[in-house]
Amino acid sequence: MDPSDEEFLNKFASLPINDDSSRQAMQLSSSMDEITNYSKCLLIKVVSRKAANHQELHVQLMRSWKPKGPVSFSPAGNNLFVYQFVSEGDINYVLQGGPWTYKFDPVVVKRISGPHEVNDQFITHVELNIQMHSKFPDLISAQAVLQIAREMGYPVSSPQTVVTSESKFHKVRVAVPIDRHIMSKKEYRKERGSSKVKLKDKAFASMVQRAGLQDLGYSGPAYTWSNGQPDTSLICQRIDRAMASATWVARFPHAKVKYLPRMNSDHAPILLSTSSGAARGKMFRVENWWLMRQDFNEVCNRVLETGAEN
Repeated sequence: MDPSDEEFLNKFASLPINDDSSRQAMQLSSSMDEITNYSKCLLIKVVSRKAANHQELHVQLMRSWKPKGPVSFSPAGNNLFVYQFVSEGDINYVLQGGPWTYKFDPVVVKRISGPHEVNDQFITHVELNIQMHSKFPDLISAQAVLQIAREMGYPVSSPQTVVTSESKFHKVRVAVPIDRHIMSKKEYRKERGSSKVKLKDKAFASMVQRAGLQDLGYSGPAYTWSNGQPDTSLICQRIDRAMASATWVARFPHAKVKYLPRMNSDHAPILLSTSSGAARGKMFRVENWWLMRQDFNEVCNRVLETGAEN
């Protein structure tokens, strides 16, 4: 056992433990000076404009993490904490079992190796599970889910379809920049515009569902329409889109949709490409002088009948 771990266990063993729950001993607060082994420490950041209650946060995290070994925590700044573990299994569970929250605010967890990393600048993103609900979830392809997720940050997992007794929706984990997450709705609208998308025409939506069409996704600008208004009055939406049946998608597996910049219209043009972009062989060309040969027709007919390549 590492000497620093043994020292920590001795301190832990000297704590009074009642018969109710040995987990009371895990709620041990210490100062940064008492941290003896940074290799078994995690940096915890509560992403919120409100100050977190230290003890309340610790109790909630202990209930969520259910550590098997002793754990101590040290306040290290504004909503910033260092948690010291003894069990490597507890550390792995916390790193892999998230994302975690405190009063609906994300809790970012990062492993550190020394006191120089106890700083906000080493935490730039927060991972969130994004759920995408729709009246017609089967019309949304995995590519479309990823494209929407990229508007919020960058996906760190593959899209999943979740089916419950009450609904069906898509889920994907996304790493969102912290400065964007703590934006107010007004600030986000000013920067990005409205991202709300609805199929208002029920008859059209019903037709799309009956036809078995799916969204092909896109690349390029995030929105295809804008009302052209400034600042907080700006509204941007993804109104225009390319849809196709499963048969069409199977026939053109390399199809790509690209939204082009708006120019003279409030709608953006859409470019659909069905080619794979792979290099093609030498193109066959007919020479004009072939037509002057008396046996031209005879040769053409023979090739068509025999399938000769030359």
